[in-house]
Amino acid sequence: MSFLSWLSPAVVEADVVALAIKVKNGVSVLESEIAKANKWLVAEAPTLTAGATELVGIAAAVGATNNPSIAIAAAAVTAASAALNTYANAANSGANTAQLVVAAYGATKTATAAIATAKASLLAPAKAA
Repeated sequence: MSFLSWLSPAVVEADVVALAIKVKNGVSVLESEIAKANKWLVAEAPTLTAGATELVGIAAAVGATNNPSIAIAAAAVTAASAALNTYANAANSGANTAQLVVAAYGATKTATAAIATAKASLLAPAKAA
């Protein structure tokens, strides 16, 4: 940890969850809270991409590219990508809102869960007949 690290504290998922709770409860959100959430979303996007790429590799390796869990994960990743693009476009145009942060967060978490479920499905031991 650097001497000046306290000037830029790490953004954790709990910060984004706290923002989402405020939005859901109709509580005002500060621009600084949206900025924190933005940092988390930007940092999370490569993780989502890596997870999807790994899932495709696993599916190919086990010969299960048409497993239904792959289609579910692909749909969730597509939805997350759309939500993140909407969020990024709004942020770039200065029209970012807390609601878009919450939508992007929700879509990202849904996609992450779908990827994990699909991986588990593909790597689960075969059931005995």
